[in-house]
Amino acid sequence: MTRARDVILQELTREDAMLVGLERARDEARARIELLRSELAAASATTPVPLPSPPAGVSKSPHSTADKVNLFRSLFRGRMDIFPLRFVW
Repeated sequence: MTRARDVILQELTREDAMLVGLERARDEARARIELLRSELAAASATTPVPLPSPPAGVSKSPHSTADKVNLFRSLFRGRMDIFPLRFVW
């Protein structure tokens, strides 16, 4: 079963129009990226970028051994729903 020639031409025209719109959007995005890169270069040349500060109340590193062990266990704990609790022979 083949489609009518008019239907195919309409679909082809619609797809071509969509492609033109996408190419226009791509060109606009590239122009915006270039503008932002030039602004970033100008801003970097005049002012140093400040490093983000940690949130208030958060210590930078654990001091005691117990704090370090708790941090390690919180980051690398196993999943109890997947791994068995014991091994039986």
